[in-house]
Amino acid sequence: VIDGVMYMGSPSGQVYALSLETGCHYWTYAAIAEVRAAPTVVKSSVTGKTLVIVADQSNRVYALDAQTGSKLWHADPDANPWAVSTGAPVVVGDRVFVPVSSMEVAGAGNPQHICCTFRGNVAALDLHTGEKLWHTFIMEEAKEVGKNSAGNPILAPSGAPIWGSASFDAKRNRVYV
Repeated sequence: VIDGVMYMGSPSGQVYALSLETGCHYWTYAAIAEVRAAPTVVKSSVTGKTLVIVADQSNRVYALDAQTGSKLWHADPDANPWAVSTGAPVVVGDRVFVPVSSMEVAGAGNPQHICCTFRGNVAALDLHTGEKLWHTFIMEEAKEVGKNSAGNPILAPSGAPIWGSASFDAKRNRVYV
């Protein structure tokens, strides 16, 4: 809730701006997937606009104009098809830190699935453009370590999804996930 406006996502992917006092609807934006995490609201030092930063279950991140709900940009931090976002983006200065999680556990039990390729990671995006500034993985890339019952490769290490939001330590200039 910022200045009497409640910004929220929904299982349908709708992002809403509602009056906290009256419940009146200001705008709705349709993301392409469920929005589980809280939107992050921040003022742009470049444009002076208030922005709503949202990450959805498809791992797409959006910057929306808080006044109108119009999309200013979107970014896809991780190309892995199992990547999802469940933690709220964190904004520090002109950077958006996006934790990246995974739903690969849903495919892992299927012997036809080449398991597992996902590695937890965090991406830093430019607040004003959505450009990816850097991307860090929690572990090295998976390598084949065997075969499953269907003869498909088993890859390791994998996992370490980041389900929650990052924390920023200003004193040490560090992001913790």
